[in-house]
Amino acid sequence: MSSINNDYTSMFDSLYGTSSSQNTSNMNFLGDWASLKNGSMAKLTKAYYAKNSDAAEGASKDASAIKESIKANNRMKSDAEDLKKSLSGVKNVDDLKKFVEKYNAMISSGAESDNRGVLRNTLSMTQMVEKHSNSLADLGITIGEDNKLSLNESIAEKADKSVYKALFDGVGSLGDMIAGKASGIVNSVNAENNKLSNYTQGGTFANAGAVGNIYDGSY
Repeated sequence: MSSINNDYTSMFDSLYGTSSSQNTSNMNFLGDWASLKNGSMAKLTKAYYAKNSDAAEGASKDASAIKESIKANNRMKSDAEDLKKSLSGVKNVDDLKKFVEKYNAMISSGAESDNRGVLRNTLSMTQMVEKHSNSLADLGITIGEDNKLSLNESIAEKADKSVYKALFDGVGSLGDMIAGKASGIVNSVNAENNKLSNYTQGGTFANAGAVGNIYDGSY
């Protein structure tokens, strides 16, 4: 259990850019974590610990379970890629509707994941959006208790173009930061799929032919 707690701390160290030995006051991640307890995001903590328990046990994986895991990961990867695409040039209400749809889909699939990289990036994404809640409200976007977004189209249609530009255009904008977290999710999924595809039922690494067969069977 101590190794799991240490790993848990390390995950949040990387999220906040601090170390527990340097600045304990910046480790109030439990409060942030608790703030996401409503709706689907409540599964983040449970999934994180389940992942560590599974890893500690070192249980073998059978081929069918691996294929199903890869399929689920690929669906989540697709959600992250769709979210990135929706962030390319958000300039009007139609663009905004697509962003809200893809963002909500990513929040749902991210909360269902047991991948620590996905959990970390999903959590960070919701925190970024929360910090920009006032500006998003100017576009008619509100944040629900389940961390998903709702759009008032009449407000979005009347919003000044400068609000769209400030939130979604350029390096360092909210759109750019969300896209970065979506890329992090894709990278985490790719890494996990690579690891999964190299397991055999006995828990040893598969050869190249077996890896190909697992991927072929997952599409």
